[in-house]
Amino acid sequence: MLTPSAPTAHTLAPAAPRIFGLPAIALASLVGGPLATWWLVDRNTVALGLARERGLAAGVFAVASVLWFWVLCHVPPDALSEFIPHVLQLLPWTLFTVHLLRRHHQAHRAAGGTFRSAWAAFGFALLVAIALRVLVRLLISALH
Repeated sequence: MLTPSAPTAHTLAPAAPRIFGLPAIALASLVGGPLATWWLVDRNTVALGLARERGLAAGVFAVASVLWFWVLCHVPPDALSEFIPHVLQLLPWTLFTVHLLRRHHQAHRAAGGTFRSAWAAFGFALLVAIALRVLVRLLISALH
């Protein structure tokens, strides 16, 4: 299994950027699924200069997004049956994110770096969730 590269002194710029913290990303995962998580992880990897991790995350989240769309389209529409598969899928991509970024976030915090608001991550994830629900409903109605 590939392991993330270790943080180095050049990983953090003198004026370290504000990034999304792992709890904010986990919250966004619950609300907005893998697409919202992917975007937040991508913003963090760009801000921290982690090209290898960015590519790895793109591959993992592309597969997770396809699986998530399949669940959205094939699970019965009642709330409980949509929630259960969503939570089960939440674990792999959240654990992947923590594994990928934990050391970099710790280095960022140790260097005096700051984190963006969890509310910003939540708001973005909510917009993604709403847009995806509308898109899926439109696609399903167009196919029937």
